[in-house]
Amino acid sequence: PVGEIAKQLPKKLAAANKVMIGGFSIETIQQKARAAGNEQLANQLGSLSLESIRLLVEIGRSELIVVGEGPSSPESPLTFSMNTKELEAVKELAENGLVEYHEDINRFLEWLNSGLFRQVHQIGPEEREVFGPTRKLSDEELKRLYDQHFKLSSAGAQAWEAIVSVVIDQLKTS
Repeated sequence: PVGEIAKQLPKKLAAANKVMIGGFSIETIQQKARAAGNEQLANQLGSLSLESIRLLVEIGRSELIVVGEGPSSPESPLTFSMNTKELEAVKELAENGLVEYHEDINRFLEWLNSGLFRQVHQIGPEEREVFGPTRKLSDEELKRLYDQHFKLSSAGAQAWEAIVSVVIDQLKTS
């Protein structure tokens, strides 16, 4: 049941226009963190945007890639895509110590913007940017591109557990 609940949380958070689900809010989750003796986590959770909280819940116990393969075309047979809106949320989570990367995200983004890639187009309302290389990529460059991923840090895992715990408590009392 916890897995199913966790899978539904990102959709509920995305549909919310403030950080409140059912009968509880981010303040309830902050109280749970404080009750566990983690004042810093409570403060971090209170400073996050709705998109960052949604992403934190979505990450859960998995690792997510920063860049995925994009749609190909005759003029761009090899493309990659990245959700720029989600990337901002990931950076916010990283600034709060809630996620960690394979490679420092700022250094990785500098590399992406170094002229090695060009934007091909934007896809839909999800703000997914599609870009292609300006030349043939070496095996090492492809590995660097595909290896960039992020996951919850130990503080992020504690935040995720606090959120899921509040949801479970709420379900028990409803």
